[in-house]
Amino acid sequence: MKGFLIAFLVAGCLFCCPVFSQVDASGKSYYVVIGAFTYEKNAQDFIAWTKGLGLNPQYQINISRKLFYVYTRKDNHWGIPVQEAEKLRTLNPKLDETWVYYGTLDDLPEPIKNDAIPQVSQPIVVTVDSAKQILTPPAQDSVVVAKDSAVVIDNSKQFYFHLVAEDDSTEIKAPVELIDLDKSNLIALYPSNEKTKLNPVNESGRIMLQTKVFGYRLKQIVLDFNHPTDSAGITRDSTTYHVPIQLKSLTVGDIAIMYNVFFFKDAAIMRPDSKYEVNSLVAMMKEFPNRNIVIHGHTNGTYSGKIFIMGPAKDFYSLTDCVTTNGSAKYLSEERAKCIKQYLVANGIDESRMTIKAWGGKKMLFHSEHERAIENVRVEIEIAKDGIDLSSSSNKP
Repeated sequence: MKGFLIAFLVAGCLFCCPVFSQVDASGKSYYVVIGAFTYEKNAQDFIAWTKGLGLNPQYQINISRKLFYVYTRKDNHWGIPVQEAEKLRTLNPKLDETWVYYGTLDDLPEPIKNDAIPQVSQPIVVTVDSAKQILTPPAQDSVVVAKDSAVVIDNSKQFYFHLVAEDDSTEIKAPVELIDLDKSNLIALYPSNEKTKLNPVNESGRIMLQTKVFGYRLKQIVLDFNHPTDSAGITRDSTTYHVPIQLKSLTVGDIAIMYNVFFFKDAAIMRPDSKYEVNSLVAMMKEFPNRNIVIHGHTNGTYSGKIFIMGPAKDFYSLTDCVTTNGSAKYLSEERAKCIKQYLVANGIDESRMTIKAWGGKKMLFHSEHERAIENVRVEIEIAKDGIDLSSSSNKP
């Protein structure tokens, strides 16, 4: 288990994405941090290396920690940074400890003399305790300069993704994924319920919008970027294409993946940025007091080895008080499902309304060495029949 430098983590871009300069009412911001360095030169070298991955990060100094933070995004809301951090962790092994830092960073002081700084052949990332979950307004350049010409052509289009609950038309603030259907690649995530500029991602114009909001069914909309209004329901005013996206609430029999709940490596302890989504589960259980659920735990592969579980202090978001044990992948998936259950109980949900099923690596979505294998590590929530007694349910899949 890697040692981590502990930093403040939030509870709740790829492809040359811009760094947004936003702060919340407290004057603090959410930063997607991909590395922290003692020496400024190493931060600069690391940034140069990331350009080969299509990133365009910046860096500032955290005075209190005396470290140079390299970050890809600065925002005043936690959602998009958390999404971006998740994607970056899967982009390259050297970014697998990307985290979201909530606080302030300072402008750089006078240039530091690096004469005596030990150089490294490849920048070493001194990471802070990681937190999981990716957003990425991508952005291929939106302007194309014609050959032998000074004419600039803007091929971008402005969209408004109106994301609402089907039941009562309540607006939902959540990222919308943009997928290139020609290559089946996730291009970026964009905010909902605000005007957003999109650039073409392929020649055919075939793209898909997808939303993954806990408590609602997965929603997918296919449209032609070249001719958006050809798709049903999409309208246009003088400047913007309006895309209505209605989400249907989960009902009995539905199984929802908790996309934004993540665990520390080899541990049945949640990363801090899981708090928002697990609190959404608490809210759902309180809103529907007769609803029962089955919590399914899954891992990537069927290995056995060292496992970290919560200690007596029951800290759901920290390894500080953890207990070390050994066990199988199935045992790890069971402990992770138990962690979710214990969190709900700690927040006032009756234990009798929940049961768990531990699958280990029996139901992987991808091969354990696939580039998307990280998605095998997940918790799923099955909506059981309202009022059903789960106390005698079998925990053996």
